[in-house]
Amino acid sequence: MLVDIISKNGTMLLNILQRPDGTIDEWECWTLEEIGTWFDVAAEGVYATRPWRVYGEGESKVIIDGFRESEVAWGPSDYRFTCKGKDVYAFMMCAPENRRAVLKSFVEDTVEKVTLLGYGEVPFAQNFGILTVSLPENLPTQYTNCLKVTLA
Repeated sequence: MLVDIISKNGTMLLNILQRPDGTIDEWECWTLEEIGTWFDVAAEGVYATRPWRVYGEGESKVIIDGFRESEVAWGPSDYRFTCKGKDVYAFMMCAPENRRAVLKSFVEDTVEKVTLLGYGEVPFAQNFGILTVSLPENLPTQYTNCLKVTLA
């Protein structure tokens, strides 16, 4: 949900409940630690970025009813984008099981290199506007991983 909101130039308020003495429960502590671990890997694609020309691609749709957003069953075709300079950050909302990321939003661009945040450069091919990226077997985070696509 956080990545989807960021790709649309939004902000998210995280509600961490405190006890009367100011301490927090184990669940809230675990949540903050997990978010921090994810930010250790993906922060470059979040901080000081802007929305790209499209916020995302894929088949899954987010349904918002007032201030409530339903849970989305993300698929391997779902990506959300941010950008900074020549770099476009493509967040994989669901890592493909075959470890081949296929992105269709780079038809107008020439890709110079692709880096998996938290891992390093990864092999890619760009044919007929379709960007295909080979991913390692073990991804850097169990949550939403991010490809840094550097444009020429």
